[in-house]
Amino acid sequence: MQSLGKKTVILLGGNVLNSGIVYYCRQHGISVVVVDWSPNAFLKGDLFLCIDVKDSDSILKALEENGVKSILGTYTSIDLAVPSLNAINRHFGLKSMDREAIEHALPKAEMTKLWQEAGILNRYSKVFDSPAPEIFERVNVMQVILKPNISSSSRGITILEKGASKETVIAAFEKAGRESHDGKVIVEEFVQGREFTCDMLGDAYGNVSVYGISVKYHTQNTHNNKIAIKLHYNSNLYPDEVYRKIAQTGKLCYKALGFKSSLGHLEILMKEDGTLSPVEIGARSSGFIANPLVSLAGGTDYFGDYLRVLGGEKISGEDHINGSESSMFFFYDMPRGSQVVHPCSLDAFLPEGIKSAYFNRAKVLEPGHRFDDISNDNERVGYEILYGHRDVMSIDAIEKAEKAFIEHNIK
Repeated sequence: MQSLGKKTVILLGGNVLNSGIVYYCRQHGISVVVVDWSPNAFLKGDLFLCIDVKDSDSILKALEENGVKSILGTYTSIDLAVPSLNAINRHFGLKSMDREAIEHALPKAEMTKLWQEAGILNRYSKVFDSPAPEIFERVNVMQVILKPNISSSSRGITILEKGASKETVIAAFEKAGRESHDGKVIVEEFVQGREFTCDMLGDAYGNVSVYGISVKYHTQNTHNNKIAIKLHYNSNLYPDEVYRKIAQTGKLCYKALGFKSSLGHLEILMKEDGTLSPVEIGARSSGFIANPLVSLAGGTDYFGDYLRVLGGEKISGEDHINGSESSMFFFYDMPRGSQVVHPCSLDAFLPEGIKSAYFNRAKVLEPGHRFDDISNDNERVGYEILYGHRDVMSIDAIEKAEKAFIEHNIK
């Protein structure tokens, strides 16, 4: 173990995708304490605590035993760790969310209920304990999506076509129930449209700023699920006015749940008629999104501002969108059944002006590696953190480079 410096961040979750937080801390002379239930966690930090991230009492006891007397803040990408994050921040005298707001941050049913009351939600959404007749009635008249009430990593999700059989519905319900922390299942109208993410930060005084909006793309190499493989921040695909409307709705969604002194990662749909409909929100971010993706696209210090908010500082409430730069969380999305023949990575095919800040290319560089369908976020096979000028880094340019890479890699 390295000795901890005076500046320390607690990272709940040692997943490789939280590397962006560790990189930030290294660049700013901040020590990192990583907490993870698995002794084989990818990230270990300056101090590693092999503890369940949901067990805040044990975490605080271990921090005390290791001489941690003050911290700059706690970070997590795990929804179920949000209560621990806030308990740790409160213990060290930092700003935190109200306990009632934390209860709104986990169950999807609670989110949709409050959004319905605020007039923000505009689609069918209901929570069930068992496969009730109402579910089959809905399936007979619309396409639906079943998902766990409390979960993470896109596990347990099934999209059902209109008119799906009773057996198929029951199987999907049981799948979602197994992955739900409370055993409850959300049944929603499956809305066709474009999905976006909206990344926010609110302070303790009611100010909320949007730091980044991404256009979201999903893999076809899965079965009846929605797994993101591209998050394109500050894309020029839509007029700036569209992103301003998303930002306005994002703030309403954040405030409707009573969030404060917290990050906010919202998934939101734009229907074909332009209507916006929130999907779900987390009182957290994701490692490479919090650093550097949002900051690259918006010209901000997103993670640094988060730490300053925890320390009691105010933010402006102004939004940081529609600037000149763009970034993308790019996940390698290989055709099902394909195999690496000529090892290479995306960077060899990127046009001038687009660069990769961080990457994981191990599997696409492994001769003979075979790719199959993926069932959740954790099965994605590698990534690139791309950035460039907004005019250069269009989705067309990225998809052209991706096509050339795949054709070379698997043939």
